[in-house]
Amino acid sequence: MEFTPPLIIHTMCAHDERLSMHGWDQLAELGQETARQADPAPAPAQAIATNAARLVAETLTGHRDPKQLRQWLSAAECERLMAWTQAHRGERIRLNRMNLIEVSPERVEGQLHFDYGRGRLCATLCLVSRAGRWSCRQLNVLLPGAVPHP
Repeated sequence: MEFTPPLIIHTMCAHDERLSMHGWDQLAELGQETARQADPAPAPAQAIATNAARLVAETLTGHRDPKQLRQWLSAAECERLMAWTQAHRGERIRLNRMNLIEVSPERVEGQLHFDYGRGRLCATLCLVSRAGRWSCRQLNVLLPGAVPHP
């Protein structure tokens, strides 16, 4: 099983104010003026995100039962994931990229981008900190043709 990715965390830009959609020219100008570097995700959140990536990769390769993701997936999503895993059994899964951004001191959101034989998949996650302990609050595996639940 191929899954020993480097942890890649891109620096994203966050805006100080919410932008209104008056026009593309105004939006581009405003974005250039107010853009600032986003804070990097804290190390404990990065570790949780890496574990979540491993969990998703092992599930996609069939080395882990998709039912272990029930905490985050609906029954229908779990069934779709099982069907996808069976249809793609034996394909190599590789974590291509992990984007994490700290949206507040207690919340980190991210995307996990995976490559497999014929395409790409993405998973989104939301990590929260309560009393200094980080946990994965939301994990969505976005399969082709699927619409994630809110």
